[in-house]
Formats: sequence, C-alpha cells, structure tokens
Amino acid sequence: MNKLKRTKNNDLKTSDENIKLENHKSKAMSKVMAVLQKFGRGLMLPISILPFAGILLGIGGAISTNVTTEVGQTVGGIFQGMSNVIFANLPILFCIAIVITFTGESGGGAFMAVISYLVFTASQTIFIHQPDGEFHDVMLFHNQAGVKNLVSQNLGITSLSTGLFGAIIVAVIVVVVYNKFKYIQLPQAISFFSGIRFLPFILIPASFGLAVVFTVFWPWIGLGISWFGEKISQAPTGVDGLVYGIAGRALMPFGLHTILITIAYQSEFGGSLNLNTLENLQLDPTTKQTLIDAFNNFTNGSSSITEDQNIWNYINSIPLNTIEGEPIFAWFKSTLGINAGRFMQDYPIYQGACVGIGLALILTASKENGKAAISVIGSAIIVAFLTGITEPLEYTFLFVAPLLYYVIYVPLSGIAYLLMELVNAHVGVGFARGFIDLMVYGALPVKKGTNFYWSFLFDIILGSITFVTFYFWIKGRNLATPGRNGNDIVLVTKKAYQNKNKTSDDTTKPQKADERMMAVADNIGGFSNVVSVTACATRLRLVVKDPTVVDKEALKQLGAAGTVIKGDNVQVIFGGEAVVLAEKMNDYIKLQVTN
Repeated sequence: MNKLKRTKNNDLKTSDENIKLENHKSKAMSKVMAVLQKFGRGLMLPISILPFAGILLGIGGAISTNVTTEVGQTVGGIFQGMSNVIFANLPILFCIAIVITFTGESGGGAFMAVISYLVFTASQTIFIHQPDGEFHDVMLFHNQAGVKNLVSQNLGITSLSTGLFGAIIVAVIVVVVYNKFKYIQLPQAISFFSGIRFLPFILIPASFGLAVVFTVFWPWIGLGISWFGEKISQAPTGVDGLVYGIAGRALMPFGLHTILITIAYQSEFGGSLNLNTLENLQLDPTTKQTLIDAFNNFTNGSSSITEDQNIWNYINSIPLNTIEGEPIFAWFKSTLGINAGRFMQDYPIYQGACVGIGLALILTASKENGKAAISVIGSAIIVAFLTGITEPLEYTFLFVAPLLYYVIYVPLSGIAYLLMELVNAHVGVGFARGFIDLMVYGALPVKKGTNFYWSFLFDIILGSITFVTFYFWIKGRNLATPGRNGNDIVLVTKKAYQNKNKTSDDTTKPQKADERMMAVADNIGGFSNVVSVTACATRLRLVVKDPTVVDKEALKQLGAAGTVIKGDNVQVIFGGEAVVLAEKMNDYIKLQVTN
C-alpha cells in the first residue's frame, strides 16, 4: 500500500514538473514572439516613409523621361532629389527606428543610435585601402574578386555596404547598453556623466570594435549573401516569388511578415546592381552615361544598389523608357538578369482573391443579414481593392476557417507572384498592393514596360478560385461566418463608425476620443494590466499581465475586426485607428507615471 502511494505521489510530482516545464516553455516562446513582433513594428517606421518617397521618385522619373525641356528636367530633378536622399540613407533610418522602438520612444536612445552608427561607419574607412582612388584591399588581406563591390559611400563616408544587417547589429548594441545603463549613478566627483551621459563611454568603443569585426568578417559574409542572392535570381522564373509569397502570408497571423518583407526589400537577398556593371556595358555613350548619372544620383556616390525595391526605384528614376528598342525593365532583365519588382507585385491577391472572399462572405450570410453584410463587408472589399488593406477580411475568415487560410489563401499568395513574373510584369509598390498603387507604380511608368495590365486578368482568376472555394466550404461546413448562425457582422460596427465620424465642435473631439481609448483599455483589463502598447499599420499590440481578463466580445462591439491572444501578447485589429489608440494609450501611461 505504501509502495503504491509512493508511486502515485511520484507520478503526481512528475506530472506537476511536466506542467511547470510546459508553462516555462510557453512563457519563453511568448517572450520571443513579443520581441520579434516589436522588432517588426520597429522596421515598419522607416518602411512607412517609403511609399511617399516612392511616389516622389516615380513622379520625378516620369517628368524627367517625358518632358525634355529645361524646366521639365529641373522639376523632375527636384522630385527625385527629395526621394533619393531617403533611399540612399535607409540603414541609419532603420537603426534609429529599432532603437526608438526598444527604448520606449526615447529621444536619447535615438541620439545614441546616430552617434554609434556614425562611429561604426567612419571607423571602417582606415581599413579600406584605395591608393590613388583605386580599390586595393580591405584589412590588407581581403582583395578577392567582388570585394570592391562591397565598398561604397555611406553618409558620404567610404565604408563597407553592410546595409540593414550592420544597422540592426548597431541598434541591438545601443538598445542593450541604453536599457542597462540609462539610470546608472556614478560617484559624486564624476556624477555629471551619470545616466545617459555615460553611454557614449561604452558605445563609442563598442562601435569601433564592431567596425573592426565587420571589416574582418563582412567581406566573406557579403560575398556569400551576394552569391546566394544571385542564385535566387537565377532560379526558374517565378519560383523566388512563389516561395516568398507563401512564406510571407503564412507568417502574417503572427505579425512576423514585416521581417521577411524588410529582408527582401532592404537587403542583398533582394538582389544587387553594381556601378562597374554599368560602366562595362557595350552601349552608345549617351545611353550609358544616362544610366551612370542616374545611378550616382540615386546612390549619392555609392558603388552598388541592393534590394529589390531600391533597384526598381532606380530603374524607374532613369529618364529613359526604352534601351535598344526594348522597354527598360525588360532590357534590365534580358541584358543584366535583373528582374525588378519580383518581390513586390502580388496585386491579384489584394484586388482579386480578397474580393472573391468578401463576395463569398456576403452571399453566404443569412437573408435577414444580407443588407448589413453588403454594407459592412462590401466596404471592406472596396478598401482592400483600392488601398491593399486586407486584414479585416483576412482575419474574419482566419478565425472561423484557418484551414482555408493556409490551404487556399497562402498558396495563392505565392501563385500571384509567380503569375506576374511569368508575364514579365515589373510593378513596384508604395503602401500596399491596391488599385491606387497599381496606377502609380504600374500605369504611370507603363512605357518602361511594367505590364501592369496583366494584374486585372489574374484578379479575375484568383478571385473566382477564392469565391468558389470559400462559398461552398462555408455552405458545406455551415461555418459561423459574419451574418450566419447568429454570428454578428463585425468588420466595422455602427457605433464605432458613428464615433469615428462624429461631426461636433472641435472642443468635444478630444473628449470623445479619450472616452473611446478608455473604453478599449477597460476591456483589456485596465491600464494596470498593460505592460506595453505598440501598433503596426492596423493592429493594436499589447503585452498584458493577465490575458484571461481581455474581453474579446466587448472589443468586437467597439469595432475590433478580431482579437488574437498568444500567451501574454494581445493583438486587437482596429484598422488605421490602431496607431492613434496606441499613441493615446502611451501618452496616458506616461502622464500617470509623471503624476
């Protein structure tokens, strides 16, 4: 009997240990997810600048190409100048944005990021040997073929083209040092250097040390990345886009897709174009010089352009529509193997697949909810088609039919890229892949060979697939989609719409907005339950102490399209209002701390 009791106690003890281990693993994974999501949010800050910069560049390129008068060239140059400076200095912008994100929006942290990145960049110059202006080696022993292409002008400083990777590592060092030592109290005699004034004493030597490490190892790493990027570009047409589209859409529910987007848009994995490649072209002198001048204007003196989005913007900025009788985008692909736009043009998903899904949701709603479904879901369809904001539709069916999301919708995302590549389309992107972007980055530069019009055919094909699949799946499985089986239609509630569009005196608007913010806070357990608040383009992202007190139904009534809870991480989908809510909640928290 005692032996049986001991055995039972041991089993219970083992069971308790397993539960504790599982809880520990869950908390650890939750922390990792929170950091990655926060990192993705940091990347969104500089990415959000790019749509406007791209529009300026596109307008400037169109004017310079088609208006050959002196006035036209001047106006085009003004537009291009305003945008080129942004694209040429993205690494330091990413560095600052990441530091701001992980230091509580600290201006001091941003200042330390600038100092550290400048030291990191300038410290490399002494190890790059270019006697008489001709490249010789890096760190005395790096003179392999291709290393010359890794040297560029960054902020006017001769350094290695470390791009996004160098910026991220500098940012990580700054964040760690800032958060660890920002409150340091030194002895009275040197107390002036307490707090953040002490940080340069650590960060400047650390940045120099990092620069030395990079000059030793980055040439090998950079050549490896360039080789890998080249192999990706040599894959059968459309395969790269297919894989990228599937991976990105699969990561979206976890908020990690922005990391993949940044790697494709702003790293060497997205491709590269070197100045010496243009210099060695067998072209008529005038055309060749035009390409080189546009290259130098775009890069501010750098010897290479990396990343798919930057390469597309460079080609679009060239004041030529054709080269040797061939549209310029097609010429770059056929002559130099550069398929610009391959990671940016899944327009048929936004304008076709999502429209098909929305129509299926409307037509499967019960008769009594038909008008409401048309009003609410129809509005979401229009927004998705015009602007490319699709999350309200995506999350609506993700929660009720995740199988459809991963079996149908995710593969179609990759197929959209594949199809656009197969017809030699070269469409850029600004904010998202809506009709507005298609006009700006496809129709406007159509003479350059964007072939944007193929998107409309693929819209119909993908839209038909999603409509038929979703319609019969919802009917056959009797899913509780909006307007069915007693399920409310919640993409946007009438109350939320009225609050958002309330036309009253200016003096009452802040009060209404504050009331709404407090209502949201109350339904996540109050501010005492909030650890941190951030936002991406459409989602309010929170880390909370107790996720069990989050009231999903109440948030739905406030206009949330959905609420995702993963451990202590909560994401509430409010559309574009999410950024405003996060800002107001953080301001309120800071005010309470100050008081």
